[in-house]
Amino acid sequence: MVMGLIPESQHIISELKLRKMNFVEDGLITKKSIVRWLCLALGLISEKESRQLIITMVEAALTLSLEKNSFTSNELITKIKELDNQANEKAIRYHISQLKKSGFLYEKNRDYYLGNPYLGNTVEERLKKYYQKELEESFINIEKAIKKFKLVK
Repeated sequence: MVMGLIPESQHIISELKLRKMNFVEDGLITKKSIVRWLCLALGLISEKESRQLIITMVEAALTLSLEKNSFTSNELITKIKELDNQANEKAIRYHISQLKKSGFLYEKNRDYYLGNPYLGNTVEERLKKYYQKELEESFINIEKAIKKFKLVK
């Protein structure tokens, strides 16, 4: 092993992916198309994603969030199965954990929220502040690295 090299993967806390996308209103005419657009913009799926479960889960979570702000995992699973009766509960639970890791879902006292409820009152405000906070925290260390680079001879 070369001295001075670090195992980078050990230092990765999380990954943030946002896509700057055109908002084409005439292409966003169904709830599914809008949710797919949101999933792509928030980096929750890839542009070649063919599996529909994440899209169905985001649609269910968004619907529940707009109806009542917070919801339980059982309510989310029930809503997902209403939208897709073929949805596998084990896969749903796996993707719930992935959506929590991404910051899209936030768990507090066994209730789920879209985004951290401490960051705002609306889904839009919570998600925007979450991503802004993550970017700001990332750039603190990016700035430190650039300053350190300037000092190394």
